[in-house]
Amino acid sequence: MIRLSALLCARSLFLNKFFVMLICVFPSSILIADDDNTAIKALEQRVQALQKELDNTRAALSKAEQDKKTSEEKLRAISTASEPMKQDDKIRFGNLKVGGAIRANYAIGDYPETGGASRGFDDGGNFALDTFRLNLDYKNGPYLGKLEYRWYNGYNFLHTGWLGYQLDDNQQIQLGVNRVPFGPGAYGISQSWFFDQHYYLGLSDDMDLGIKYSQKIGRWNWDIAYYAADEGTYTGSSKDSARYSYDVVNKSGQGYEERNQFNLRGIVHLVSGDLKTDLGASLQYG
Repeated sequence: MIRLSALLCARSLFLNKFFVMLICVFPSSILIADDDNTAIKALEQRVQALQKELDNTRAALSKAEQDKKTSEEKLRAISTASEPMKQDDKIRFGNLKVGGAIRANYAIGDYPETGGASRGFDDGGNFALDTFRLNLDYKNGPYLGKLEYRWYNGYNFLHTGWLGYQLDDNQQIQLGVNRVPFGPGAYGISQSWFFDQHYYLGLSDDMDLGIKYSQKIGRWNWDIAYYAADEGTYTGSSKDSARYSYDVVNKSGQGYEERNQFNLRGIVHLVSGDLKTDLGASLQYG
């Protein structure tokens, strides 16, 4: 009995210690679980806040893109609306556009009296007409036309007068008094107050009567032309002065004159960074 009682006492003591241990362990586990739940909830709230910020950023970006698109559309609308306003500044009659210019100079000089036209005046000089110009430009679908007539002090003449056809965006035909395709440009390569030697020899800015075909192929511009005669003689102090271009003066009537002239020109446009260069060659026969 004594042994049984001792065993029961020992068992009771063990159970008491076990229950005490359980009481000590369970509260710690409960505290740890509560801390984990709090951290998870805080993390979930942070994720929700970040998601809200991301949604707001996306909405702001979408609005900015929409505002940009709206602004671009308004700019295009303004640009389109401004085109008719620009055109309204010009005189038009249907497909015909009318233009021109007038220029006057004050001239003083000491020249011998010849009775002919002169740009210099003595006795204090004179304020006189230098140039009056009338321009007509016609465009009706592929059909084109251009006329320019000039009046100077003492003489006047036809500068340009041709009818044309635009085959496509890169091809055009001109028939009439048009600019001869020779040299690097209309006025040569001069960069000063005076034109270069091509102009004064009658090779640049030369107007003749004929037909010209122009075509653009890639970086190349090609011109081929045939001219039956010069641009003609109009009103002036002499036969040879009553024209625009520098031409051969055939005073005796037995010298050279412009007849049956052929022209071929090719110009290639080269670009290297900001450097732009035109290279080409011109041929003239006749």
